[in-house]
Amino acid sequence: MLYKGNQYNTFGDIFNKGLEIAKSGDKSEAEEFYKSYIQYIIDDTGLTLKEAKSRADSNFGYFAGYYSDEVRKLMKDTYGAIHPIFGDNYNIDPAEAFRLGQELAKRNS
Repeated sequence: MLYKGNQYNTFGDIFNKGLEIAKSGDKSEAEEFYKSYIQYIIDDTGLTLKEAKSRADSNFGYFAGYYSDEVRKLMKDTYGAIHPIFGDNYNIDPAEAFRLGQELAKRNS
C-alpha cells in the first residue's frame, strides 16, 4: 500500500501505521489513511467498496485482538474496527473461542 509517498509492504506495516495515526488523535488523518487502505484492497482484489470496507474493518479488528484492551478500543473508536469473530468480547475461554471459530467456518463453507 502506498500512502503519502511511503510504501507499506505487509499488513503489520499497514496496521502499525494505522495505530500510530489513531494514537495521534488526528481523526481526519485517520479517515484519509483508512480510505486509502480500503482503496488499496479494492485495487488489489476487485472487491466492491462495501466488501472492501468490511474486509478493512475485519482486518483491523482481528489484528487489534492481539493487543491490549486500550488498543482494541482505540482502533474501534478510530476506525470502527471490531474483531470479526469475538466482536467486543475478548474475555472468551479457549473452548468458546474454538466454538465460535467453528461456527464461522460453517457459515463460510
